[in-house]
Amino acid sequence: MSFNYGLDFDKSHESIRLLKLHGSINWIVNKPHNQILPWRIEDYFKVYDNKTRKKVNSVPIPIASSLKMYKDSHLDFEPEPVLIPPTWNKAFYHERLSSVWNQAAIELGQAENIIVIGYSLPETDGFFRSLYSLGTIGDRPLKRFWVFNPDDFGTVEARFRDLLGPGALQRFRYEPLTFEKSMDLLTKELLT
Repeated sequence: MSFNYGLDFDKSHESIRLLKLHGSINWIVNKPHNQILPWRIEDYFKVYDNKTRKKVNSVPIPIASSLKMYKDSHLDFEPEPVLIPPTWNKAFYHERLSSVWNQAAIELGQAENIIVIGYSLPETDGFFRSLYSLGTIGDRPLKRFWVFNPDDFGTVEARFRDLLGPGALQRFRYEPLTFEKSMDLLTKELLT
């Protein structure tokens, strides 16, 4: 399936939106234009040396450490991937990621189901709280707000409960599961 990241140039509405609010190991910044460019996995494999791949059940994809192999290596780009820590102040990153964050607010406003996997809603990430507050002002009621995170102590669950209003709390479900086990449960409950 095709997807778009919600970046400025990526305006295709016929694909699934994959909005990475904290950046991605496969994103670089083109310095002259201060523009984020993705290095898509299919492009990575075009330059990945087939001879170095072993015939095993899994193949590591060291995309972040291989940015120097980027398909458009003539670009002047920053050598580190675009990764944004969950801090209070994201002003430094605003210009670069504003299109992704705007698209996320729109998607939240239209969402009937919100499923969060592996995000602990740290206290330092006030940005996500603001984004959620702005994005969920709308007429469409939620069917589900599910959170999957392997925290058995109740800390993550309590953070999300504090975030949600009464309507969303009625549809809230928390499961202290890993990503893999979350996928198993989602497949079982939503696709069968």
